[in-house]
Amino acid sequence: MWQRFKNLIKKKKGKGYTFMVIPNNTGTARSLNVPYFTVLIFFFLLGGNIYFLVRYPTRIYKIVGLQRQIDQLSDIINRQDRDLRQIDPSLKKTQEIEEQINKNNKLAAEIQELYAEILRKTKGNKPVSRGLTYKPVQLPQYKLSSADNDLTKLQILNENLAFLEKEIIKSDNNLQGLIKDLQAYDRELDHTPTLWPVYGNITSGFGRRFHPITRKWSRHTGVDLSARMYTRVRVAADGVVEYAGYNGGYGWCVIVNHGYGYKTLYAHNSKLLVKRGQKVRKGEIITYSGSSGQSTGPHLHYEVWRNGSRVNPVNYLWQ
Repeated sequence: MWQRFKNLIKKKKGKGYTFMVIPNNTGTARSLNVPYFTVLIFFFLLGGNIYFLVRYPTRIYKIVGLQRQIDQLSDIINRQDRDLRQIDPSLKKTQEIEEQINKNNKLAAEIQELYAEILRKTKGNKPVSRGLTYKPVQLPQYKLSSADNDLTKLQILNENLAFLEKEIIKSDNNLQGLIKDLQAYDRELDHTPTLWPVYGNITSGFGRRFHPITRKWSRHTGVDLSARMYTRVRVAADGVVEYAGYNGGYGWCVIVNHGYGYKTLYAHNSKLLVKRGQKVRKGEIITYSGSSGQSTGPHLHYEVWRNGSRVNPVNYLWQ
């Protein structure tokens, strides 16, 4: 192979091409002797130039495309830098949210305790509690070294947010449960006989007394409230009229079933304004006081029944 190449060079050595330039006028013709290898090198360089000339626009197009991508990536990097600069304020914000959650949980626990105390006073026993107690929440603690960067802080921020999201859900559930308890108690309170039927003095209390008519000691199952003739009598709570009519010694009498185990009785009336099966609202006028039945004068005999047993109405007369 190498020998053939040497032979080719020897064969072409000394050979070449002659270029003649002949003018249009009568001037002298000129000639130029160009060696073979010089012509070969010329055409090689010419081909190389043509190749690079054709490739240059394509390369320019690619360069422009890469520059555009560089610009886009620069914008992304700038936005990320701005976002990363917000990490520290955001971390501080998670701490503020933690404090607010603790305040809300503490307030909910105080409301729960107040609600339980109200139930103890109104029902005379300790109610079943939802078990809502104040336990401060605390964000997970991380120790950042000097080698930690914004990406590490970003991970901590995401973990803080995930933790706070769970705590907010717990706090919201506690508050929703407390609201339901209060709403339920509010409905029960509407059906609890806490209203004075008439504003008058108690002339005869609940329990044993000397009966003014029979002149014997007996159990008084309600309280007698002083009231002039035709005084408007209000129902003590929401409910449904269970009885409305004349009832022996009670005279003209109304019994209201309030639900939740409560019933009330209004006796010795002069006139009834309701009938059996009628729904009544707390404070609604249902009768006019009088002295019907076994009575020594105008007044209202008022009873409260709790789960079928007559109880002292004074314990329920708040309003």
